[in-house]
Amino acid sequence: MGVVNVFCISRAMHCLFVAVFFLAAHGESPAPRDGQVTFYVSTAGDDANAGTAEAPFRMLERARDRVRDIKQRGALPEGRVVIVIRAGEYSARQTFKLTAEDSGTEVAPITYRAESNATVRFTGAARLKKFSTLQDAAVLSRLP
Repeated sequence: MGVVNVFCISRAMHCLFVAVFFLAAHGESPAPRDGQVTFYVSTAGDDANAGTAEAPFRMLERARDRVRDIKQRGALPEGRVVIVIRAGEYSARQTFKLTAEDSGTEVAPITYRAESNATVRFTGAARLKKFSTLQDAAVLSRLP
């Protein structure tokens, strides 16, 4: 039924693996060609955007919810739905969830994938800035 794409979201020692899911959906969508509907996600995007290559979404959840909205209106024409995730580090504040509601058919599969040659990283960790070596002798003396 297709290739499985896996993303790891690290948060407090947990990983969420997101696989290929199939959706049936219908409605307006960006850039349909040969039955394919493509949505884009970018760290420079905005969730108020349309999800096109020129105006991508910011969050993966927004792309998922857009496909859910389309699905609620009916069935996709035969073809593929692709969520293209552009290069960058995405901060995950909560677990990205897909449910039975996100399943579809063999004629209307959905694939979440990184853009070609892009490095995509999802993390729940906070990036430390201005980190420096501890110099305080009193604090150092209390450490094992």
